[in-house]
Amino acid sequence: MYIEPKWVIDITIGTISHFKGGNYESLVQLQEDDYDIVIPQYYIPELIQLLTEKGYIKPQMSKESREEDIKIIHRLLDVVEKKK
Repeated sequence: MYIEPKWVIDITIGTISHFKGGNYESLVQLQEDDYDIVIPQYYIPELIQLLTEKGYIKPQMSKESREEDIKIIHRLLDVVEKKK
């Protein structure tokens, strides 16, 4: 059976690993060499920071969308204040 490559979070040993994928018999336990990347959990904050600095991870909210949200919130606050 072919299994697609994928990222796997293993909370028992505190790692994020990339499974290489490939053909495996069903119910076979995966071995260490079935993973090509293993990242210990304590390196994740540094990895996120590096990926953000390099532009691979971008904030979900841009300045423009944040400004629009702030305008809407202020308008709602004005409406609430007028109803008091």
